[in-house]
Amino acid sequence: MRRPLLLVGFWTVAVLAATGIGLLAVSFAGPGLPGAGASGDKPLTGPEVSKALATRTTPAPTSPGPSTPGPSTGRPSSPSAVPAKAVPFQHLGNSVLAYCTNDQAGLQSWAPAAGWQVDDDVRRGPAAEVEVEFEGPASDVKVRVKCRGGQPVFTPEVRADDSDD
Repeated sequence: MRRPLLLVGFWTVAVLAATGIGLLAVSFAGPGLPGAGASGDKPLTGPEVSKALATRTTPAPTSPGPSTPGPSTGRPSSPSAVPAKAVPFQHLGNSVLAYCTNDQAGLQSWAPAAGWQVDDDVRRGPAAEVEVEFEGPASDVKVRVKCRGGQPVFTPEVRADDSDD
């Protein structure tokens, strides 16, 4: 009878010690953890995103690139290949970040609003026209981007959701 009580006692002490060590580790990691309640965990608003993008800097290349561009794979070869002047656009909470290089448009990033998802057929570019489609609970939004005067021009097209799911 004494042995089972002793085992339960050791098990309880081990659980309490492990819990204490875990809580101590989390307290040392502090606000850097997602969901820890730090002010950095809140999503950015549209103006905050625009401000962050406006102050973004791209590191200068360490060596000059080739004088003629190579074949395009549809994706930038490196993060520094994407121009720093990407322009944000939001429609129905969905976000698109696009840029222009000469007369070619490109999508740097995109993010669906809560409850939405991105269609698999994203045309990232660079190309004369690029597009991303967001699928929502009641409608779909296709955002097309072209370049005019070196600046991205966004054209959203909203359609009623035609899927049966």
